[in-house]
Amino acid sequence: MWEEVAVVANEPLAGLIQELLEAEGIPVLLQPLGAGSMYPAGPGGWRVMVPEAQAQAARDLLAARDGTRNQARD
Repeated sequence: MWEEVAVVANEPLAGLIQELLEAEGIPVLLQPLGAGSMYPAGPGGWRVMVPEAQAQAARDLLAARDGTRNQARD
């Protein structure tokens, strides 16, 4: 099963996240968001998905890259 680790506004940013995670051995699935989406990225945004078992590692990598801490989702 895949789990969302990020929602971004555009495809180039989604691609950068994909490259970062895949360089660490984490598979990535990108899903475009359509019009009327409830996600903050709105129309044209992208959802970054990873295997559920690797979601926390992906969040940690993204948080370290941003220089912020990411709260674990329970």
